[in-house]
Amino acid sequence: MKSKLFTKRPLFYWLIAILIAASAMFYQRATGPTYPKKVKVNIGGNSYKLSLLRSHGGKDDCAIEIEIADKDVKGKMFYKRYKSKDPWTEVEMQREGDKLTAMLPWQPPAGKLAYYLELAKGGKPVFVSREEPVVIRYKGAVPLWILVPHIFFMVLTIIFSAATLVFALANHPSYERYAYTAISVLIMGGLILGPIVQKFAFGEYWTGIPFGYDLTDNKTLFLFLAWVIALFIHRKRKNRWIFVLAAVAALAIYAIPHSAMGSELNYETGTVEQSDL
Repeated sequence: MKSKLFTKRPLFYWLIAILIAASAMFYQRATGPTYPKKVKVNIGGNSYKLSLLRSHGGKDDCAIEIEIADKDVKGKMFYKRYKSKDPWTEVEMQREGDKLTAMLPWQPPAGKLAYYLELAKGGKPVFVSREEPVVIRYKGAVPLWILVPHIFFMVLTIIFSAATLVFALANHPSYERYAYTAISVLIMGGLILGPIVQKFAFGEYWTGIPFGYDLTDNKTLFLFLAWVIALFIHRKRKNRWIFVLAAVAALAIYAIPHSAMGSELNYETGTVEQSDL
């Protein structure tokens, strides 16, 4: 008997599934260590919202750019290699219209720099993230012809995982088809295209179990295992609740911040290790 919590309209189920998927993706994006850090500062009686980069791809220097329209505000940037005993390097920020800009030097893939800002108006300094410097990770350039399909299939993975959850709860017969679709797009996006993206970005195809503890790779692995186990059990004995459990596990795993505990270059040994961020 179908749950009374739902109507019999598949469109209604899909709306719920998309809302669940969007929530998981939003949470992942908002909490990930490579997305820009949002900070709010007050200078000269004015409040500014700044966005500080925490990821940079390619073989060029990284421009740290903030928008402050007040021409009397000056800025400096201080940086050093992450987890090093290097002294802080000071760089004067250059004004171009409403923006202040300073350049961080290029680093090898998985290399990281720590930086903070000093802003001033009338000689009174305001420090931005000096107590907890922003950490930016560098990576190789990933071609769009690989990156876009990877993202597309991973988005489909979370959408069909959510659809499996909703349709299974409603006991709608489509839930089994959506479960197979979820694992299919996961294989394409996570197990085939994912390692290629990793190779372009950090020089290794796979740094998860058994070769390492990269959280992003291990997330993909556990997502895959959750669906494989559910499908195996379901084929032995059909039970929609196993898909409910698998879908909940998939959504929880997916929501773990992207790139958390990812690749990190050890400047002393020259090797790429697992990050503690």
